[in-house]
Amino acid sequence: MTLPPFPDIKEQSDYELGGLLLGYFIAAQADDLGIPRDQIPDEFAERVRAHVLTLETATAKNAAVEKALHKAAGGDFEAAGKLLREHMIAGAVALKFVPIGVKFSQGRKPGTGGPIRKAIAKLLAKNPAMKNPDLWEAIKKKPPKRWSAEEHPYYGFEPELRGPNRETDHMSYRRFCTVCGEERKKVKGKITS
Repeated sequence: MTLPPFPDIKEQSDYELGGLLLGYFIAAQADDLGIPRDQIPDEFAERVRAHVLTLETATAKNAAVEKALHKAAGGDFEAAGKLLREHMIAGAVALKFVPIGVKFSQGRKPGTGGPIRKAIAKLLAKNPAMKNPDLWEAIKKKPPKRWSAEEHPYYGFEPELRGPNRETDHMSYRRFCTVCGEERKKVKGKITS
């Protein structure tokens, strides 16, 4: 799935633009996880909105978009739209949710996957009977380049895999199990064909 281009800012009021910004960001997050835009659960949208409030960029050029997203997530669509409009008029050619959403604006090519998905597929190709905990342990011992496994037993957080860009490159254990299931179906399809 690929998201449509962000609408022309000239055609939107500040309030509409702020609402579109948050909606587009939520849709981008859902798109990355393979959730169709017309089937985004309210709970998912709320989790993304709450997560937006915790984001912090490391560069000045991304601060305006981050600030606009924070305002939109806080419900102040008017201020979010105004900030975004000023940012784009000041020279931003096109809206790309940097640093968090650059990969969402273009999306992956169909049929390709990230490094974790590829590692899972490789392990399942060798041994289709591997269970999710075994796959997790194998990838934890030898993660893809620049990735690491993090487990937080004392804080109650779910284990996750983290990539080079810690803000955007991560996969929770639950998502990992889902991807394992998807890859297992592909392997079983090849075996039965």
